[in-house]
Amino acid sequence: MRTAALALLMGLALPGAPGAAQNTGPSDAIVTTRHVISLGDRQLEYTAHAGLIPIRDNEAGDVHARVFFVAYTLDRREGDPDRPLSFVWNGGPGMNSSLIHLLGFGPKRVRTGDSFPTSPPPSETEMDDNQETWLDLTDLVFVDPVGTGYSRPTRPEYADEFYQTPGDTEAIAEFIRVFRVRFDAWNRPLFIVGHSYGTTRAMGVTGALERRGVPVSGVVLISGGISLGQDPLPPEMAAALAVPGMTAAAFYHGKLPPELRGDLTATLAEAEAWAKDEYARSLANVDALTEAERARTLRSLARYTGLDPAVVDPATLTVERDVFKTQLLAAEGRVLGNYDYRLTRPADPTEGPYDIFRDPSFKPAIGLAQGTSPLLNRYMRFELGFESDLLYQGPLGGGYPPATSINRRWVRNPVGAGTPEEEAESTPPLRQAMDANPAIRVFLVRGLYDSLGSGCARHVHTVEHLEGDLGRRVSVACYGAGHDMYTDKEVRQEIKRDMTTFIRRTLAGPP
Repeated sequence: MRTAALALLMGLALPGAPGAAQNTGPSDAIVTTRHVISLGDRQLEYTAHAGLIPIRDNEAGDVHARVFFVAYTLDRREGDPDRPLSFVWNGGPGMNSSLIHLLGFGPKRVRTGDSFPTSPPPSETEMDDNQETWLDLTDLVFVDPVGTGYSRPTRPEYADEFYQTPGDTEAIAEFIRVFRVRFDAWNRPLFIVGHSYGTTRAMGVTGALERRGVPVSGVVLISGGISLGQDPLPPEMAAALAVPGMTAAAFYHGKLPPELRGDLTATLAEAEAWAKDEYARSLANVDALTEAERARTLRSLARYTGLDPAVVDPATLTVERDVFKTQLLAAEGRVLGNYDYRLTRPADPTEGPYDIFRDPSFKPAIGLAQGTSPLLNRYMRFELGFESDLLYQGPLGGGYPPATSINRRWVRNPVGAGTPEEEAESTPPLRQAMDANPAIRVFLVRGLYDSLGSGCARHVHTVEHLEGDLGRRVSVACYGAGHDMYTDKEVRQEIKRDMTTFIRRTLAGPP
């Protein structure tokens, strides 16, 4: 019972025809379908809703945008307690939710191998019941912010309202308000889940919801940072804590000295201890180091990163990310990926600036990210019953007429948002929300081989040094994968285990 037509015959669809009305894109129809998946020896019966929710100007009621979503709701018996409800999105900015939806934690998953570095590209013909779906833990709503997926402003001149952080934040908070109205979800415990830039959106939306009187139970920040108004790390400590991520990559590629190749956990602990102590002290006093001290630091840095000492900046004793990813495997003529240090491609001495389309850690999933995947389009149209001729838009453009991508159009410090100095002095939205609602819990998730945001060690260190109540309400975990950590089966299993614990503890109340 998977087609929208059959769902209509069974009386399961909400008002609005699921077929032709969607072909031009702007209709507000929502289609409903029924599905079953098998998780081991269990079966999950669930309902999917796919469609568009209007974002209206509250003054006049005019629709300024429509936000596309796919919601999965586990079937419940009468009298069952309200289930948690999680709103989930990717980042970019300008990224649709396809990766976290169809490679991550939705009920159906595009077929891939078990390990991202050794797997062929995602299948374009087969999907599997996702054994690591979160649907048995929480109902799920995958959200495409305005300008992504099938979500669009209703007029070109409205685009600037949404292609900047405050407008994007408020639009998604408004989407959640309308969703709760439409689906009578007033009493559901809310979890907000963001990936990459989506962590910035998640923190902002949490603040906006609490400001509107909508309580949030938990926030999950995947492959991003956390901003709670804490003191920034000293520059030397921030630079030092990038070393363990390089150590992990060098370990993976067999570039460490023999005595560091045996046990990854022990090697990382040794590298981190050196980085936080001797290396950080050296960086803090780099101009005053003796030649012997400088040489000793340089030898140790090369030892823990697998690099030739000659490629390290002799003045600063630091290694930039681009230097590391181009020099670790220089002898083999290969370059590391930006999003996952385990992935490599042949080096090209003639290439210019970084090109994401050539990045080996982005390229395997580019069809999903850009909305050109035949399997993604068939799933939306034939499994979920949502028909649209629009491009399921990703962060890098590709539609008609050709235009600058949303990622490049995004205004990172819009007029009226304050200067960077003023913003730095203001209380971050997640901190405002946590101060207003002592029940909020946060789970920060990082990938060991993710080069963006300095990998794991910096974020673990930050959370470990949160003081008082904040320190008790924020947990952090690091997994053996890259930026899109849900590409690895073992990691998906580990994240689901930890999400189960996080949700249960959050709903149980303060420790």
